[in-house]
Amino acid sequence: MRKEKQNNRIRKVRGRKLLLPFLLFLLLFSACRKEEEPEQPKKITVELPDDATKLYYLNEERTKVVSENYKLTFGDAEKQISELLTKLEDTLWTEDEKNLITDQNPIYEFKVGEDGLLVLRFAPDYKAAQTITEVLRRAAIVKTMCQLNEVSSVEFYIGMQPLMTSAGKPVGILTEKDFIDSTGENTEFYQEARVAVYFANEAGDALVESNLKITYDGKVSTERLILEQLLEGPLLKGMQAVIPEGTVLNKVTIRDGICYVDFNEKFMEKREGIEPEVAVYAIVNSLTELSNVYKVQFLINGAAKKTYYTLDFSSAFERNLEIVEGEQ
Repeated sequence: MRKEKQNNRIRKVRGRKLLLPFLLFLLLFSACRKEEEPEQPKKITVELPDDATKLYYLNEERTKVVSENYKLTFGDAEKQISELLTKLEDTLWTEDEKNLITDQNPIYEFKVGEDGLLVLRFAPDYKAAQTITEVLRRAAIVKTMCQLNEVSSVEFYIGMQPLMTSAGKPVGILTEKDFIDSTGENTEFYQEARVAVYFANEAGDALVESNLKITYDGKVSTERLILEQLLEGPLLKGMQAVIPEGTVLNKVTIRDGICYVDFNEKFMEKREGIEPEVAVYAIVNSLTELSNVYKVQFLINGAAKKTYYTLDFSSAFERNLEIVEGEQ
């Protein structure tokens, strides 16, 4: 009996002796692991209240600026600007538009000064056409960026040159006050912009480009604004209206890059002295100035017509610059 108890004590002592080195090994191994694999910092985000950061972007039709709440990652001003610009590039430009730009980045550089001026440089090969879509892009960028405490204004460049208006003047420094919010469910903006609208020349056998200033408020679609300008006729001498008097615009819609223009029967009467091609392509070329319109389909009281004088009127028309004076 004594011998058995003694053997049990020996086994317990041996067990403790074996356990001690094993624990020491575990401690050393854990310490080494901590040195080899330092703990990675966690990315912290916060859900901001409704009146805090918003991301502004274009609606699906690209006719107005809308917004949604956005979770902005904590960080310094440059990190927040970079994060918002990345998000804006994803929403304001399509993949096809990005593919036309080197490295597929419309905005390739930014710098924010102590005075709160954020300078944004578009890629040198970025084509900043003076269209309503481009104006709305600028509105979305300025409204988004000026929410940051460190940003009070934005200035745009293409490469090293200031972004210019169609009149050849710099767009200049913009603030959120340049884009006035209107009431309503979606955020809308008022801004003056220039659009290219085509009228007939004095002979009626070619088109002349006219840069008209319009006030865009987001309530009326861009394509309707352009057609209303064509219905009113030119403001300058040496140009003629192409749409017959009494013509009514029943409806205009854009689907899959095609703008469907529905006039009443008066459109088929044609103005005296205006060639049929001039009347048609004045409308087509004006509407295809929009970045989301590639073709124009004419309808008369909701139905397609086979012919318009000598023209096939049953299918959609593409842009034709050969009929524009000075473009040959």
